[in-house]
Amino acid sequence: SRPAVLEEHHPEWGWVRIVCAYLGWLPLALELAAAYLGAYPDVSITGYLERLRTEGSLETVDESEVRAVDLPTRVEEILKAAAAGNLELKHQVAVSATLQTQWKRLDDEDARLLFRAAGQFPEASWIPIPRLGLLTGIESEVKAGRPSPLNVALKKLHAVSLIEELSDDRLRLHPLV
Repeated sequence: SRPAVLEEHHPEWGWVRIVCAYLGWLPLALELAAAYLGAYPDVSITGYLERLRTEGSLETVDESEVRAVDLPTRVEEILKAAAAGNLELKHQVAVSATLQTQWKRLDDEDARLLFRAAGQFPEASWIPIPRLGLLTGIESEVKAGRPSPLNVALKKLHAVSLIEELSDDRLRLHPLV
């Protein structure tokens, strides 16, 4: 989202590589970080890295047994996991840190509800949008001159890269979600 930073001579190039390493070079994590930084150009790369270091754990969004304090979130723990060859832990930490950032950007309860409902479908499946509307009770009817609440919520999920392009009244969560 910031092409100039990708040039090796750019002053923030090294920091971008640290962010990428912190996120485990995972495509989903990098895509979400890029979406966030693209939406907020006033957020510095070092500021974003500091947020990932301090707020990295995925907050509990439902009634699961996992608590945010139980998730490792520090760079040292990622490096330790990587050194020990525990790529699964490294992956979990990087994705959790990134998803928390994107989750916090969702200021729309309808978008959050849609995301939770879509997460109940089988992995990587195409989900009919009208079915999501019915399951969540989010209004899909359009009023003159306004988009439907369902469409607004879907656009917000797409803006933070949690769902893939909408097509033929279907959507899909990002495959790595």
